[in-house]
Amino acid sequence: MEQKASIDLIPLAEEEVHTAMTEFGLEVISFSRIRGGFSSCNVRVVARRPGGLETEDITLMLKIANEEHSVEDITLQVDILTRLKEMEFPTNYLHPLASGGGFMADKPHMGTVLLDFVDGLPGDKLVDAHSGSEADISTILRSLGSTLALLHQSDLAAHLQEKTGAPMRNVRAGFPVSNTGDLLLEKKAESQLASPLIKDHPMVPFVLERLPRVRSIYKKAEMEGQQLSAGLIHGDSFLDNTIYDPDKLELVALVDACCAPFVLDIAACIAGNCFNERNELNEGRVKAVLTGYMMRRALSAAELSAIPDFTWAAVLACGTWRFVNFNVDKPESPQTAKDSYSGMQRRIEVLEATDMARVVKAACGDSSSIWSCCTAR
Repeated sequence: MEQKASIDLIPLAEEEVHTAMTEFGLEVISFSRIRGGFSSCNVRVVARRPGGLETEDITLMLKIANEEHSVEDITLQVDILTRLKEMEFPTNYLHPLASGGGFMADKPHMGTVLLDFVDGLPGDKLVDAHSGSEADISTILRSLGSTLALLHQSDLAAHLQEKTGAPMRNVRAGFPVSNTGDLLLEKKAESQLASPLIKDHPMVPFVLERLPRVRSIYKKAEMEGQQLSAGLIHGDSFLDNTIYDPDKLELVALVDACCAPFVLDIAACIAGNCFNERNELNEGRVKAVLTGYMMRRALSAAELSAIPDFTWAAVLACGTWRFVNFNVDKPESPQTAKDSYSGMQRRIEVLEATDMARVVKAACGDSSSIWSCCTAR
């Protein structure tokens, strides 16, 4: 699997960890940083209630938000996770503040939350461990596809809208799904790509030439909204946002969650997980994701025919976000981070040379009755 750039965005002192855990009524026994989070500092903490016994120690995940991550975004995550717990959806759940006043602390930084630490192996590490067995990898990806379908069958979008009295943020909001909203907003991406830091970089014309297509994909989807079922999507279902244990998969890190066509979630899953270490598309993995998904939720002809375009769009968004974020917004980033866009650029080239409609059709089976409708569109 692709190795993402691993960076720390917030310097974190030991006293800050102790301060944060005090907000949740816990003492720190030990802690260690977990690298890789782009929206927060992630810390594995072994904690104990004051006056508790060693046998009562618990391991938890402390997430301290980066400054650029708004309180509104974190509040949305809290609302989502609260509802997912009520549904018993497989993810890591929040722990309340000691004061009983919610789940989000303002110390040491606003937007600090405490979650279960899920025992198990991250999906990307599990795939690496089974790199010699495509059958095992297919099993892993079928499980992920099935879990996405379970999320899509929830009432989350309607529930959150009813709770807040306002529409839930959508994919045009800017942050979700690798800042897709920045690509869709006229002149926003063009302005970012005009930075003196990158203006002569070959990735700039590569993206600019493709902006009209990505914008037309979303415009078409919005015009045909009733044909593409929509609701809350995860938005970043790369395998490093999953934890597997022998009994189940847990889908974590819902920072990109938003309201969008469900097919975008499937496409992002394919974009992130169905290419090998050489960024070659693996059709068997596409089949595994779709098979797992359709075991729980049927896909319409319109949804299946939209998968190729949305997969391409998801890869472009991810590659562009990495390029701009690490080369413009955070120019002090290590070179590995600055170059991390290149794998996605290669995937775009692969997708543009591939008949993805044929790949999706083969994954679903030629005999599927939906294809007579799908190919007629």
